[in-house]
Amino acid sequence: MVAHPSSNSGKSSTTEQADNGIAYIRHDFGWWFAVLGWVVFALGHVQVFSIRWRDFSWIVLCIYLAFFTQLITTLAFGELGGSMEAR
Repeated sequence: MVAHPSSNSGKSSTTEQADNGIAYIRHDFGWWFAVLGWVVFALGHVQVFSIRWRDFSWIVLCIYLAFFTQLITTLAFGELGGSMEAR
């Protein structure tokens, strides 16, 4: 981890402050963390909305379809394009 430039204590931080005031966040987690996070998100939907467990795979499929659609759009058209597609 990289120490935050403004801290003198030597503690580690996962963000760095650029000269223009924008914070850059380090990505310490692997690709599997996104996979696990969306499965947990789908489990929450099943619990909150009382969805049948046999429909869990369809919920996960729809979530991943939306996730990868936005990811591909962001890679193709940049952050603005991915944000507009998400709306």
